[in-house]
Amino acid sequence: MIPDAEESRKFWCGIWSESKNHNQNAEWLEKLRTESNYQKQDHLIITKEMVLNQSKKIPNWKAPGKNGVQGF
Repeated sequence: MIPDAEESRKFWCGIWSESKNHNQNAEWLEKLRTESNYQKQDHLIITKEMVLNQSKKIPNWKAPGKNGVQGF
Protein backbone atom coordinates (compact mmCIF):
# COMPACT_ATOMS: atom_id res chain seq x y z
CA MET A 1 0.00 0.00 0.00
CA ILE A 2 1.32 3.44 -0.91
CA PRO A 3 1.21 5.80 2.08
CA ASP A 4 -0.92 8.91 1.86
CA ALA A 5 1.20 12.05 1.30
CA GLU A 6 -0.57 14.04 4.02
CA GLU A 7 -0.30 11.16 6.48
CA SER A 8 3.44 10.87 5.76
CA ARG A 9 3.92 14.63 6.16
CA LYS A 10 2.15 14.61 9.54
CA PHE A 11 4.21 11.64 10.74
CA TRP A 12 7.60 13.11 9.82
CA CYS A 13 6.67 16.66 10.77
CA GLY A 14 5.95 15.39 14.27
CA ILE A 15 9.45 13.92 14.45
CA TRP A 16 11.46 16.64 12.70
CA SER A 17 9.74 19.63 14.29
CA GLU A 18 10.56 18.62 17.86
CA SER A 19 13.97 19.75 19.05
CA LYS A 20 15.83 17.17 21.12
CA ASN A 21 19.19 17.26 22.87
CA HIS A 22 21.00 13.97 23.26
CA ASN A 23 23.15 13.09 26.25
CA GLN A 24 26.64 14.11 25.15
CA ASN A 25 28.15 12.34 28.14
CA ALA A 26 26.45 8.98 27.57
CA GLU A 27 28.55 5.98 28.55
CA TRP A 28 28.54 4.50 25.05
CA LEU A 29 29.73 7.80 23.55
CA GLU A 30 32.58 8.07 26.03
CA LYS A 31 33.60 4.47 25.23
CA LEU A 32 33.48 5.22 21.51
CA ARG A 33 35.61 8.35 21.96
CA THR A 34 38.30 6.54 23.93
CA GLU A 35 38.39 3.50 21.64
CA SER A 36 38.48 5.42 18.37
CA ASN A 37 40.98 8.19 19.21
CA TYR A 38 38.15 10.71 18.77
CA GLN A 39 39.04 14.06 17.23
CA LYS A 40 36.50 16.82 16.79
CA GLN A 41 36.11 18.01 13.19
CA ASP A 42 37.34 21.52 12.48
CA HIS A 43 34.88 24.17 11.36
CA LEU A 44 34.55 23.99 7.58
CA ILE A 45 33.69 26.95 5.39
CA ILE A 46 32.68 26.10 1.83
CA THR A 47 33.24 28.96 -0.57
CA LYS A 48 31.81 29.61 -4.01
CA GLU A 49 35.28 29.14 -5.49
CA MET A 50 35.62 25.70 -3.88
CA VAL A 51 32.33 24.57 -5.41
CA LEU A 52 33.23 25.98 -8.83
CA ASN A 53 36.66 24.32 -8.81
CA GLN A 54 35.22 20.90 -7.92
CA SER A 55 32.35 21.29 -10.39
CA LYS A 56 34.83 21.77 -13.21
CA LYS A 57 36.19 18.28 -12.51
CA ILE A 58 32.81 16.58 -13.03
CA PRO A 59 32.51 15.09 -16.54
CA ASN A 60 29.65 16.33 -18.69
CA TRP A 61 26.77 14.06 -19.67
CA LYS A 62 27.21 11.61 -16.83
CA ALA A 63 24.30 10.20 -14.86
CA PRO A 64 24.62 9.36 -11.17
CA GLY A 65 23.93 5.82 -10.08
CA LYS A 66 24.15 2.46 -11.78
CA ASN A 67 21.48 2.93 -14.45
CA GLY A 68 23.99 4.10 -17.09
CA VAL A 69 21.54 6.58 -18.65
CA GLN A 70 23.50 9.48 -20.09
CA GLY A 71 22.54 12.87 -21.42
CA PHE A 72 19.96 13.81 -18.83
